[in-house]
This record gives sequence, structure tokens and C-alpha cells, in this order.
Amino acid sequence: MRLARLVRMGSLGVLIGLVVLVVIPMPVDATTFPGRNGAIAFSGGAAEGRGIWKVASKGGMKELMARGAHSPAWSPDGQTLVLVSGTTLERMNADGDARHDLTPHSHGIESAPSWSPNGQRIAFVRQETVGSSNVKRSAIITVNSRNGEEKNVSGWVYSGRVASPSWSPDGHQLVYERSENDIRRLLIKNLMTSRSRIVTTLSDNVDSHVSWSPAGNKLLYKDSSNDMYTIWTDGSHRTVISDGDSYEASWSPDGNRIAFLEDKNGGEISISMEDGSVVQLPVQKSHYQRLAFPAWSPDGKKLAVAMQYGEGASQVSDVFTYDLTGDSQVPTWLASGNFGEFTWQPRR
Repeated sequence: MRLARLVRMGSLGVLIGLVVLVVIPMPVDATTFPGRNGAIAFSGGAAEGRGIWKVASKGGMKELMARGAHSPAWSPDGQTLVLVSGTTLERMNADGDARHDLTPHSHGIESAPSWSPNGQRIAFVRQETVGSSNVKRSAIITVNSRNGEEKNVSGWVYSGRVASPSWSPDGHQLVYERSENDIRRLLIKNLMTSRSRIVTTLSDNVDSHVSWSPAGNKLLYKDSSNDMYTIWTDGSHRTVISDGDSYEASWSPDGNRIAFLEDKNGGEISISMEDGSVVQLPVQKSHYQRLAFPAWSPDGKKLAVAMQYGEGASQVSDVFTYDLTGDSQVPTWLASGNFGEFTWQPRR
């Protein structure tokens, strides 16, 4: 893999309009399924009602849903997009048509949708209030992506919460975070046997953002405020991915590399290689102050990233892609917008 030696963008800023940035957390399962590179879907819009947009790999934006929508995720075949609309899950085709509410009878709030590798089911987090007691409970639910049939796979958690569902590559297991009585653990649920087991106990009070490697043998998760780790699915070989800080990490589609930010202000992008070495993607940010949301292309040859500047209500954001294989020193600008999570469409 060849990385561009230097990125120069000083003249690009004049092309980009100013927009207000609403920072939306990256989806906990930032899976990019393998395939040819399609469109990038992202959440964005005004603070009072963000929506879902998509931009083609060569530019050109289209609004798919106007308000109250976030957390988009492409299906493994790239033909369907699932997202959170208001408080429920909604499915649509790649053009934004054929919309269908997958959880119309839910009395809770849905979040963190994650596709099974065969595209038949979607795992997500449901949080709801029980009766008039204001007691909150949460669970990992899976729903059939066609007929809406649901299964509660974690059981209800009352004294804590669940988060970050992520599928094994064979679709037979789910890893997720379970917090109870101030103790946070990563659990794997075998959907074939209905048995659960603890992988590890988190050592810090942070959200794990756990995700299963596409190669199947490891989990990627956060275990301190400034470090991402991998661990084997049997709970052994816990390893930090970088000698320095690491944030917003995600697996490449083949599971052999991990892209991450090296500081919390998004100063640098690095890639942890299969042999454990770390390669830095050289980025000169020009007037941009920080990077965010690095996302792999389905062919594993590019990264999409938001580049941001400004503070508070004046913070703005633009999307660029970086070619990891070519000699070009200039990133490709795709869009100006109000960007949160990215999800890159695989094409078969």
C-alpha cells in the first residue's frame, strides 16, 4: 500500500460553503461491507432536524430523508439503507424510495442499527420506559429486514444498559456491551444456542464502540478515554492498536487493517497494519482544525473523512476522500454539509 506523501489543500477552501455542524456520534458498528465503491450516505442537516443525504463517489448530493433521521447503514448488497427515523427503524432503497417502517409498534427509542452479513436481520438497541414508574430498560433486538419479526436477544437490562451490537462474519453470534451496577463487560451471544459468555470486563468507564473483525478472529473496542484495543474472541491477546493515542477506529473491509485518529482533536489519521506496524496517512489540514469519522471504501483502497474548522455554532465540515494506493497528493473533495456518521455503499 502506497500512501500519499503530503496533502496540500490551501486553495480548496475557497470552493466550500459554510454550514453549521451538528456533531453526531459515529455509529458503534462502523462496518463497511466489501464490494465496488458506491455512494456515501451520511447524517446531516440543521440542528433542529437533521436528515440523511448521500453523495456519489464522484460528487453530487441527494437528500434521502428530510428531518429527524440519523445512523444510516447500508445493507451488505448495497441495495437497502436502514436508518433511525425519529425513534423507529426505517428501511428504504438506495434512491430513497420504497420506505418501510421496520418497528412501527415500538414503545421505545431505537439506535445503533447493524446489518447481519447475509442482510436478513438487523440488530439494534431499544430503550424504553416501563409503565408509569419511569423505570428505563434496554435490550439488543434483532428484526427481520423484510417482515419486521423481532427477537430480544440480550434480555432486558434494568440497572444499566446495553450498547454496540456487532455481528460475527458468519452471522451466528453478536457481540455487545452490557453495563450493570457500574460494571461494563463485552458479551458474545450465540444465536444458535442462545448461550452468552463474557469476553472481557472493561477497565475504564467509557463506551466501548465494539465491532467484530470481518476476518472473524478479533474484536475492536475502546477501553480507556484515549486508547482502542483488539482482543481475540476468546478474551485473550488484548492488544492496544497504537503506542500513542487512538480514537474513532474502524476495520478495513477485509479485516486486516484498522484506520484511526491519533488524537482527540483529529490531528492525524493512521492505519494499523496486519503485522502490527502503524502507517501514518500524511495530512496537511490547511485551515481545517480537525479530522473526524474516517470510513473505509468497500474496495479497501480509499478513506472518507470529514475535515472541520470553527468552534461551537460556527463549526463547519466538509467531506474528502483519500486514495491509499495512488500517487496523488491532493484529496478529492465530495461535499459540504453538516456531517455526522458515514456509511459507504458496497456494490456487487
